Amino acid sequence: MMKKGLPAAAALATMLLATMPAAHAQGGSDSLLRNQSRIIDQAVGSQARQGVQQGARQATGGTATVAARAVNLRAQPAQAAPVLGVLPQGTLLTVTGPAEGAWTPVEHQGRAGFVVTSLLARNR
Repeated sequence: MMKKGLPAAAALATMLLATMPAAHAQGGSDSLLRNQSRIIDQAVGSQARQGVQQGARQATGGTATVAARAVNLRAQPAQAAPVLGVLPQGTLLTVTGPAEGAWTPVEHQGRAGFVVTSLLARNR
């Protein structure tokens, strides 16, 4: 996900790196690399991390309701995975993580598993 300020931050990091002094004779290149990494992380990394964290917050947590007549709660995100239970339409689930392919990790009455995402209605 690209944020508005990210290109500007990258340009700033590039400018700062170009103005850094040359490496010192003893171990200077290691020090220079650490400084470059720190500058890039501060200028670009923090904005990128914020975008990832915001996306994760939006994708996880909250609740979803079973929208289909009934869905299988599976042990893993796969059609061949063991069925832990059958959840009827209207069942309220807690979303426990980001979707994994076509599957959403959920919890229901203390039992964790996966449900096909397209069979759920997200509650905001």
